[in-house]
Amino acid sequence: MGIDWDVFRQADIYLIDQVLRGRIGAGQRVLDCGCGGGRNIPLLLAAGCRVTGVDPEAGSITELRRRFPAAAFHRGACPDLSAIEDQHFDVVVLNAVVHFAPDRAAWRDWCDSACQRLAPEGLFFVRCSSRLALPDARPPGFGYLADAADFAAIEARWSLTRIDPLKTVLVEELRTMSTWVTRRTEGAD
Repeated sequence: MGIDWDVFRQADIYLIDQVLRGRIGAGQRVLDCGCGGGRNIPLLLAAGCRVTGVDPEAGSITELRRRFPAAAFHRGACPDLSAIEDQHFDVVVLNAVVHFAPDRAAWRDWCDSACQRLAPEGLFFVRCSSRLALPDARPPGFGYLADAADFAAIEARWSLTRIDPLKTVLVEELRTMSTWVTRRTEGAD
């Protein structure tokens, strides 16, 4: 059987890593908060996941429903995820979303609303611009940039344990992108 390379073309490389390592895969229920144009949807579907996507743009949701009938899509955004019927997911993805929160309180609210949907032992995948490695960065178009204390606060509140070290990439002295992968402790509510 050949590899369908199209599923990798637009997907986030750090999310691909999680799929290839077997942390995200067949049968898992995945919530992609802020799925946008669906860049990660082909990868998640190819991995055998049951995908639910949420985005505030009605046009995006209409197009995603047309392109990916095997997935469920809802109009909504963090922190209000009431449009989603399923209460808990095996994987919750916030890819290039939370750095648009206007301030620290909103950033934490957005993370909290996503974590509320995370099942016990669930994987929480976040990729966002942060202050790590570039504390004075203020890239245009971004809102709040998290620091180490923000990540730690969410981990403590939701019984999350890092399953990978926090990884941060410097983008030409303009901004950083951090990848934060955690797992919820068994039995946590």
